[in-house]
Amino acid sequence: MMGKLRDIQSFVKQMAEALATELEFEILVIDDELNLIADTKRLEVTAQEVFPQGCLTDQMLDGGSYVIVEDPMLYPACQNCPNRNHCREKAAIVYPIRVEGHTIGTLGLCARSTAQRERLLRKVDQLSKVVDHLSVMLGKMINEKEASERAIVTAKQLETVINTIHEGIIAVDRAGRVERINNSAAQFLFINGPEITGAPITEIFPGLSLEKSELLHSGNQQNFNFNFRSRKKTIQLMGNVT
Repeated sequence: MMGKLRDIQSFVKQMAEALATELEFEILVIDDELNLIADTKRLEVTAQEVFPQGCLTDQMLDGGSYVIVEDPMLYPACQNCPNRNHCREKAAIVYPIRVEGHTIGTLGLCARSTAQRERLLRKVDQLSKVVDHLSVMLGKMINEKEASERAIVTAKQLETVINTIHEGIIAVDRAGRVERINNSAAQFLFINGPEITGAPITEIFPGLSLEKSELLHSGNQQNFNFNFRSRKKTIQLMGNVT
């Protein structure tokens, strides 16, 4: 789970800037390697900026819920922070960002002036809901990104397996158009796989009877097994309609 927020750092920065402008507070995002991902008080954030061990984010990585820091100089979890005497925050609402139950960083709404601190404490319930919602949204976004990447890897692995099978395989959609054809089928039928993809199944089997052609893309779940004669060859077609 390490460093997941860096994969979407550009988006996180844009979101933080928009939120800071709307709420008139600063937004601080730190990942589970204690890298600074976004700080709306600063124009640029470099990859070398790392928070020290013992900071609030470091402590929140082990679990726990959100924290409301009314005064960093008095808050118990801040007492051993190496930055305590140089902390720029006068108050903060900090929520963990979680993916599949693991904390991958924190999202903090920070007051860096006396006026901001007073407003934060006055509206703490309302602001907490906003920070909570955004931390959950970031977690879901990363989870969806990882799921999409896993699906791509799985599809590539499946494609590799299909292309190593000696039997010819042709996948047809409900409209009767070719979705996938493996190398064995393309070579056996003397056709170009990429070129035939998207074409009607009858372009591969032009003499296919209307009844059997409709069977292949009927959408009714059933098995089929019949012979088709093409170019002086008899081809056995077997499959399943789902």
